[in-house]
Amino acid sequence: PVATPRSRAPTHAALPRATPAMRAGSATTRLHLALALTWVAYGYFYVLRKALGAVKSALRREFAYSEQQLASVDTAFLAAYSCGLYASGCLVDRMSPRLVLSAGLLLAATAAALLPMALPGDGDDSMAAWLPTYACWFAHGLAQSVGHPAIQRILSKQLRGNRWSGLYLGVWTTSQTVGGMLGNWSGGFLLQNSGWEAALQHPGFVAPVVVLLLRLGWGALDAESSSEVQAKSHDDEHKDTGGTPSKKTHGSLWWSCRRRHCGTGCGSPGAALPPQVYVAAGAAFFVKFVRYALLFWLPYYNWAVLGYEGSKAAFHASVFEFGGFFGSMAIGPVSDRWGGPGAQKRALPSMVLLLAGAVLLGVVCPTVQDSAAVSPEWRGTLLGFGL
Repeated sequence: PVATPRSRAPTHAALPRATPAMRAGSATTRLHLALALTWVAYGYFYVLRKALGAVKSALRREFAYSEQQLASVDTAFLAAYSCGLYASGCLVDRMSPRLVLSAGLLLAATAAALLPMALPGDGDDSMAAWLPTYACWFAHGLAQSVGHPAIQRILSKQLRGNRWSGLYLGVWTTSQTVGGMLGNWSGGFLLQNSGWEAALQHPGFVAPVVVLLLRLGWGALDAESSSEVQAKSHDDEHKDTGGTPSKKTHGSLWWSCRRRHCGTGCGSPGAALPPQVYVAAGAAFFVKFVRYALLFWLPYYNWAVLGYEGSKAAFHASVFEFGGFFGSMAIGPVSDRWGGPGAQKRALPSMVLLLAGAVLLGVVCPTVQDSAAVSPEWRGTLLGFGL
């Protein structure tokens, strides 16, 4: 019989209804895209961060700047970077992390491009002459400080509850090492072919491309996490049955700690943090103490102590990041394999791994430092792997 308009099924009834499995699949796709986009963005921060270290030997030769003067420029950057982290953490909890990240990238690239014009002339040691340089690199540090909090906000939404979070973060952390290698390579190439001014300025020209990539991935960066998708599915299933809706998780890791340990979002921030945070912060302090010394000064050390030519010194400094690349790749699966459902089980393997890294850095590396059988490149690779 011919169907009448009244008996014909509605058009939308033929469309399949989204199931929890379909939603979880789309959340996994968003996770991978968010990891890829933030990997590029944070790696680019490190390309800009390495620019000054790659040209310090050229500045020393051309302007006879002292090592203390060059170190004071690094101090301006790190002071701004340290203080900016506090403000950036609050900023990304109140604004779109993608917008904050994009603004930081553009400001950092602009400050790097202005640095050659801010450097004082040869022989001028007055504070007034160096003030524009300090201000420029201070602004660069503030711009760089938004990167980590913004990306943590993005990834915490995507990785919450994921059983392979260690693997994902281990792979993502290679953005620092790959960005450092690209910074050394581009700095050495431009230093050899175009001069130190180009080595500082030209990497900043890529910033609009990175910001455009973030803009195209806007849906992934502001999407809900897998746990939020599951919560929404739970709410839909219980909407008509009178069930209790599940609570929506917040994207900020800091906010989650405060609510978990205080019961509310208010109160003293210091009292809200669990003790493991302070232990991790103390370990990170000593890691950064060594890492930033090598990050900013290894090319100069290769030139001043090992006798490499300026561009070659920058190229050879990449062995440190090369070792760090494999260390980051290895530590993620290990942490997932050893981690347990309880905080006690997760703490023990972390302590063992930190102790192993300390032995590698404090005992093995100094032992082979003066050994003729181990080249400087292998020593740098071993150091990077340990850090």
